[in-house]
Amino acid sequence: NGYAAGKVNDGTASTDFSGWANAYQASLPQWVQLEWPSNKTFDRVELYTTAGYELQDYEVQYWDGNGWQTAVIVTGNTLSQRSHMFTPVVSSRLRILGSRGPNVQSDFVRVNEIQVY
Repeated sequence: NGYAAGKVNDGTASTDFSGWANAYQASLPQWVQLEWPSNKTFDRVELYTTAGYELQDYEVQYWDGNGWQTAVIVTGNTLSQRSHMFTPVVSSRLRILGSRGPNVQSDFVRVNEIQVY
């Protein structure tokens, strides 16, 4: 019932209602993840959420081969576009783990675009 997950890396960094959202009344936390066929080194994630429905509490996580590790923790976010820089990591997976959406729909995790560098 959510928007298509494939929209989080379709090259459209719009903050309109155009991204992915978890299913209505789904329990939190919810996540959306990217996977690559081989390991990549990255140290920056640009995250775009929906304007007016910004993702408030979330983590940027990467897979270390044994489990998910947290690179960034964000609480109380009010921006629809956030840049996250961290110590370089090597991984084949990255996810945004959302634990609280906007005040108007706190049970919705909305991610419009994820850019990884």
